[in-house]
Amino acid sequence: TSTFSGIVSSNDGYVTGTTVSGSITLTATFPNGVAASGDTITFTVSPALFTAGTHSGGEFALSAGTWNPSWVATSNAVTGTYTGSTPLTGALTLTVTGGGLDTNGLPPAGAVTLTATSTDNGGGTTGDAAGTAANIFYTVAVPTVTLTTADYNSGTQPSQLVVTFTLPTDLAASQTLEIVANRQIFAASQTTGLAVTGTTFSHTTPTTYTLTMTSSGDTMGTAVTLTLTSPLIGALPSSGGAVTMDVNLGTPVSRTLMNDLTGFGTVVASGGGGGAMGDPVTWYGKHRTEFLLPYGQHSVLFQTPDMVVLAWPFAGLAEDQWIGYVVVVSNTGDTIVEVAIRKNLLGFDRTKIGPNAFETMDIIMGPSSSPSQLKHIPGFDDQINHPQGYITQFARISTVLSAEGAACLKERYVPCRESVLVTGRYAKLAIESSSAVEYFGNEQAAIDHSHLDVQIFDMRETHTFSGVLPEIWGFSEMSNGTRAMIKSQMTV
Repeated sequence: TSTFSGIVSSNDGYVTGTTVSGSITLTATFPNGVAASGDTITFTVSPALFTAGTHSGGEFALSAGTWNPSWVATSNAVTGTYTGSTPLTGALTLTVTGGGLDTNGLPPAGAVTLTATSTDNGGGTTGDAAGTAANIFYTVAVPTVTLTTADYNSGTQPSQLVVTFTLPTDLAASQTLEIVANRQIFAASQTTGLAVTGTTFSHTTPTTYTLTMTSSGDTMGTAVTLTLTSPLIGALPSSGGAVTMDVNLGTPVSRTLMNDLTGFGTVVASGGGGGAMGDPVTWYGKHRTEFLLPYGQHSVLFQTPDMVVLAWPFAGLAEDQWIGYVVVVSNTGDTIVEVAIRKNLLGFDRTKIGPNAFETMDIIMGPSSSPSQLKHIPGFDDQINHPQGYITQFARISTVLSAEGAACLKERYVPCRESVLVTGRYAKLAIESSSAVEYFGNEQAAIDHSHLDVQIFDMRETHTFSGVLPEIWGFSEMSNGTRAMIKSQMTV
């Protein structure tokens, strides 16, 4: 024997434990080969790749010649019997698929070696000895992907992305290696911003999804660390969701080496946000947290560099709690708006209130130097401008809108839900009146526990935020006070 090689194909990759759904191809060169029916060829690998037994369903197939369909395998070796009548020499490739492969997946990380022999069983050839075992590929540990970023909101510029992996195959000079992401994380057409340890690559980014590196020639088993910084790594993309990456061989051979790498994290889409609803519960992405605010005092629910949201709770049955009063102030402490849920809404009668009056909220508008009570809801296109630059708007919340207005206005004894929208430089805030969905089916209890929900969206520079909600969402370090408020947490 002279040369050996091996390939894991069908985009399964070389990560240890991977169950190969495609095939593994093993190639050996036989100078003497087989000459007549009855001669055999044996491929031996270490560690084990095969399922022991007799296989006759096409699990093992050679690239040339005529062979008995039954192949006899141990976990490390498989033998086929030649049924042809003419000598067969040279490179032969054994393709192993399906039930011929070890169901435990690829072996632990390290070199996989191959030897092969041919045996004369009366055909007249001298056969081929095993020779020296050769590394045909490496199985590799799961690569590590680490992103350094202030937050995961769309538009945030990460400071660094580090990807560490081991080459499972040799790379020829001028062969390309690609990092392909499922989202646009690279800046196109960049030739700077990549530091490499363990080898030497030249690189470019032909698209915002792909980093292409050209090798100067590398051997399997080489540990490689890629460190990406600006301008190569771009701002987090506008589309939200988990970012995964594949490591592929590119030109001249296209094949997946490692696929669906995680560790980058999940991008929060533009406009994404969270809030405090119900008794109270906050959602951020797929994370749900139920918490309790202390009674008899305000809590800093949310704070940006230019705005602070303060909240006061009221008690319900047992441990139930809702937010009943919210004050939004500027970073200098000047009042922007105060919102309180109205009590005694069970006695609401539309015929006893003036036209266009607030129905579920009591509103005080800033600034602090000249506060004023707002009794009538402005039009949605109207806005109230605070001297420090904040904008406040109002709306009714209704499932049906028409030229006559919100459908809820036709209900005599049911008030309309209402919303206050405050726009700052770092976020938008919606304060909404709501009945208690916890008492669904009990209209009287639901209305009697009407409360305020708080929604926050269009957030920017979230690493600068503080307060109960940003701490729960992971924007800032959680204080002991916030930790004590949490009743339960879960990921859905």
